[in-house]
Amino acid sequence: MSRANIDKNQFRNQSKLLITLDWLTFNVLDTFQYLTFDENNHYTHENFVLELIPNQRTKNFDKCMNVYYHGEFVMVVTCQSNSELILKGRAHVKIENHLFYSDTAKEVFEAFKEAFNINSLKISRVDIACDGVYLHNFLNQFLYGKNCTINHVNIGRVRDLDNITPILPNREDIKNNQFSNYYIGNLGNKSVGSSRSNKFARYYNKSRELKSHGKKEYIENYYKINGFEGEVFRYEIQLNATAISEIMELKYHEIFDKQVIEKIFRTSNEQFFEFYYKTDKKVSRCPRVEMFEGIGEGKFQKIKRKVKRTLKTVQIAIKRLYHEIRVGAIEIIEEQINIDDTIELLLQRFNLREWYETKFPYWDYEIKKEKIKFNLI
Repeated sequence: MSRANIDKNQFRNQSKLLITLDWLTFNVLDTFQYLTFDENNHYTHENFVLELIPNQRTKNFDKCMNVYYHGEFVMVVTCQSNSELILKGRAHVKIENHLFYSDTAKEVFEAFKEAFNINSLKISRVDIACDGVYLHNFLNQFLYGKNCTINHVNIGRVRDLDNITPILPNREDIKNNQFSNYYIGNLGNKSVGSSRSNKFARYYNKSRELKSHGKKEYIENYYKINGFEGEVFRYEIQLNATAISEIMELKYHEIFDKQVIEKIFRTSNEQFFEFYYKTDKKVSRCPRVEMFEGIGEGKFQKIKRKVKRTLKTVQIAIKRLYHEIRVGAIEIIEEQINIDDTIELLLQRFNLREWYETKFPYWDYEIKKEKIKFNLI
């Protein structure tokens, strides 16, 4: 089976294609449910702070906690399984999205693994995104046209056409055949397979999603420093543990390697989202249509987010100082004054006055409940 040489710009609308992880979840041994949290629902260990989110449960877990590294929000841990589908004694660790657009994801997870002595772990889900790809004309023609051709050669799909599903609002829109105008929710324009299956893919206008949600400025900056202009379209494939195991035996640290990511991306699309030139009666001898030609070629930059890391560290420090004063842990008047002065200095230096005004009434409420609980008032 060969790949046909085609104009690689035919399937892209940017100068290059970018490939990156966009979601990564690990299944680990659950030691987190036994941690003892302080009065602020914090557990501090080395450079990490775990913040327990009270009364927040997921479908499969009873406990949820945010993880901060040097004050930066980096992960979510869910633990204490309440589901028969999840083995007892297992927890999930989800790496936050912004780390994939910097060069720190592997470093942070390695530090987390070492700090909490995590030895048993397995990838439970990974999403790989390819940005800059442009499949509008091709998919419109293939989905709705009787004949699909490239360079005057008929095109076929390796698997049944039923596996590719148009996400469209109604039949009239299908008749209009204006694929490029569609944008429906997070899934965008087209999906392949089922989101509950081992493998699932979607193709959508990423720029419109970012604009409509008003979040993830770091992705827009990621596009900008890599020379992307105008609308950016994304093809994204989602794989669970079963799908990954069918491709290769993968050690956890390898998933952060760019070449490994590219290999998983290419292999996972074979026999799934794959098309061929009808040049022979036997499909296996027909050259494949290379829609992702040049993926990962050239250098591309990633972003660091140092400012937010600093602010979160300061916010945690202010909350602790405030709590120490109000619960009466500091009895010497001079020390209380020094702490008040420290809080005031931090508020001014980091421009956190507005944030503080919205937070301290809630802190007072928490402290009052705590004093009532222990008959301190």
